[in-house]
Amino acid sequence: EQADLHLNTPRPIRLFAALLWFATGTAMAQQDHLDTRGRDFWLGFMQNASGTQQLSLKIASAISTTGTVSVPLSGWSTTFSVVANGVTSVTVPNIYESSGSEGVLNRGIHVVTADPVTVSALNYQNQTTDAAQVLPIGSLGVSYRVEALPGTSTIFPNGTYIFRSEFLVVASADGTEVQITPSTATTGGHPANVPFTVQLNQGQTYPVLALSGIADLTGTLIEGTSASGPKAFAKGVRTPP
Repeated sequence: EQADLHLNTPRPIRLFAALLWFATGTAMAQQDHLDTRGRDFWLGFMQNASGTQQLSLKIASAISTTGTVSVPLSGWSTTFSVVANGVTSVTVPNIYESSGSEGVLNRGIHVVTADPVTVSALNYQNQTTDAAQVLPIGSLGVSYRVEALPGTSTIFPNGTYIFRSEFLVVASADGTEVQITPSTATTGGHPANVPFTVQLNQGQTYPVLALSGIADLTGTLIEGTSASGPKAFAKGVRTPP
């Protein structure tokens, strides 16, 4: 059983910009090679600027196979097939994008296949199309540092928008507990450098947004606690333009 985590900033951003979304830190130390192929994946999408236009997954396989993409806690699912050496695109409804700060949401996305595949996530928006490699559960670790950039102010014809540094945790197992030590104050009232814990069950997501519009969540430590195993999880990043 493992848990999975992602990070972002709601802005014109390159979705999961360092979408090492799941492949840095402890996970690299635990394995000489992180396999991007698998049969079981958990992921989440984060707000893309002023509004995502399309969320989709690109699923590739060396052999013909089938699978299911679902948001289990919200009751949505769809099946798909992939031909040998082909790529299939699966559209995910925009309502399953995770936004806000420090609220538990039921928007974790689960991909299960009959045979090994690779999965990429795509978040399309006019001014910014974000993409990320998704790692299977077996390639996740238990301790990560956030990589991000400071928030920015962007001027649009209808006004100025502040886009804050942000990350997202997605649990792939019940009883997942993570300890978060933010590098800067958060919108939800957690001060910098003071750890707090979050309990999540399988399929739940937890976004965290910086309080200041110019603050940077880089350096935030996210660790699985002994209370949950710790269960492995992964991290990804979205950064300002």
